[in-house]
Amino acid sequence: MLDARLIHAVHAASGDGAVFQTSTLEALLHGAYLGDLTVAELARRGDLGLGTFDALDGELILVDGVVYRAAADGSVAPADPGRRSPFAVVTRFTPRTEVALGPLDFDALLERLDRDVPRDGVCSAVRIDGAFAHVRLRSVPAQRPPFRTLDAVLAEQQVLDATDVTGTIVGFRFLPGAAGLDVAGFHLHFISEDHAFGGHLLSCRPRAAVARLDFDADLDLELPPGVQLPSDGAGLDGLARLERDAPPPPGAA
Repeated sequence: MLDARLIHAVHAASGDGAVFQTSTLEALLHGAYLGDLTVAELARRGDLGLGTFDALDGELILVDGVVYRAAADGSVAPADPGRRSPFAVVTRFTPRTEVALGPLDFDALLERLDRDVPRDGVCSAVRIDGAFAHVRLRSVPAQRPPFRTLDAVLAEQQVLDATDVTGTIVGFRFLPGAAGLDVAGFHLHFISEDHAFGGHLLSCRPRAAVARLDFDADLDLELPPGVQLPSDGAGLDGLARLERDAPPPPGAA
């Protein structure tokens, strides 16, 4: 259940908040794959973010004010402004702190970022630019009705690997009390510097990178018809487990 201490920081979308979210991951978990907000509308809400498209037809990556669609094979192209999204989180990114990163494994990277994240509010935004020894992404094919639940879809996820790649990670860190709005912890997407390859980030190994964090506490939440505030976040732990149980990257011990 959404922590009562955080409810004051989640409010109906007014257009004035620094972080905007349409729908909830809990709704997506249960197969709510059709949205009512367009790419053009999301781009007016922020310049950095992530999400997905109707019928899970690609990963949404918003960086430097441009919305990109990463297809099931990891290829990337600017998204059609009229394409709709059933779930997205975007913000007008204003970095509050900057962290230089040397060679790290993924767990150490998340631990390093977590040191600077406040323990109040709902979420913080993150952007990491740099060179990566390895990135591991996931993709799923577009779905057709009747829609299966998200955990069933992700059980068949395709894993995409790239080595020696330069690019940008964008995403958010949600506090545990916000379970159901998104996965507690970091939710991250990746796009290569040439905007040719991207997707949902499962893991990475930076060589040299710079992380910037934006500590916006409040969240403007727009709930489409039929979607309610999260009840218990049931099933989100299963999604995290699917990511942890992905095959190890090449060269891993």
